[in-house]
Amino acid sequence: MTRRLQSLRVVAAFSGWLLQVVRRECHRLERRLVNLDPYDEEKMEAWLTPSTDQAVRLDLTAALESLPGQYREIILLRDFQGLTIREIAARIRLTVPATKSRLHRARQLVREYLLA
Repeated sequence: MTRRLQSLRVVAAFSGWLLQVVRRECHRLERRLVNLDPYDEEKMEAWLTPSTDQAVRLDLTAALESLPGQYREIILLRDFQGLTIREIAARIRLTVPATKSRLHRARQLVREYLLA
């Protein structure tokens, strides 16, 4: 943690830097304690293999319905309607980076729901 502290140029940036360090460490500990890796391809394949198309559709529908509205909307706009990130950002009045972040979080929540 303190190795990179010397590279910090602005004292005002310290709180943001420290927050990111703590956040990463918390996520690392959570993954270790819960033994959950939402990007585990083997778990995803195991989930998909025995399932019929209808079962996959039902699971995906349940996963989408479990999302808060802001996340459900962005997945539907991107993955079902095929809008670009810029089009989505304009429609929901967010910046492009904020839109990308929200889409990433929405997909992450769907993965966690499906692998749970």
